[in-house]
Amino acid sequence: MHSASPRPLAGIRVVEIAGGIAGAYCGRLLADVGASVTTLLGAAQAGRTSAETDIDRLYDAYLAAGK
Repeated sequence: MHSASPRPLAGIRVVEIAGGIAGAYCGRLLADVGASVTTLLGAAQAGRTSAETDIDRLYDAYLAAGK
């Protein structure tokens, strides 16, 4: 068996301060390749307690994975 190779961005720390879908998606991609991503939310985003629909909740969970 081959040993698993390290992820390309293992050991790199990223602070995600972008708002919107594009920034969240980029943070997700960086987390997928090994970066440690910390997300800083603005006041409008931090105050949001629940998504509008089930699709919104699924989308939020997808973008937040690995962060």
